[in-house]
Amino acid sequence: MNSVAARVTELTGREVAAVAERGHSHRWHLYRVELADGTPLFVKALPDDAPALDGLFRAEALAGAEVLSVPAAFTRQTGEAHWHVLLRARAIENGAFVVAAAQGGRHEDGRETFGHSIIVDPWGRILAEAGHDEPGVITATIDTAEVEAARRKIPNLKNAREFAVASAGGEKIRGAAS
Repeated sequence: MNSVAARVTELTGREVAAVAERGHSHRWHLYRVELADGTPLFVKALPDDAPALDGLFRAEALAGAEVLSVPAAFTRQTGEAHWHVLLRARAIENGAFVVAAAQGGRHEDGRETFGHSIIVDPWGRILAEAGHDEPGVITATIDTAEVEAARRKIPNLKNAREFAVASAGGEKIRGAAS
């Protein structure tokens, strides 16, 4: 197997503002990944104050995203119970591909993460999975025409309506549901 070398740097200051101007949210921890051939990519990581993943992915899908990326480090216990079902649900409810890169294995501090990086299609079918917690690479062919077809058959996004409810403390909580 060929490996791909990459350099990753956290974006700060002016770089974050420049990325935000191109439509990326500055609330994310943004990283610029430069592949060995010089190809630049931007990678996002959730900040501590991020909204729940289902709401975040819904907002991205409503904004036109066809592929949702999920950088993750589920614990072994939580990953075994929830990893697949949650990612498949996000793909189905948003009519989008989900590409989830997951940390796996035992870490220096003793915690264990599940691994099992995965690619899911808009119907919730698993296209590729690293069936372990070791480093590896998975690939799948993604045809974005499948996104349009899925969204026509299950028009969750088209039927989405904004709503607000009051929390126990009186704070308004907003969201979108279909």
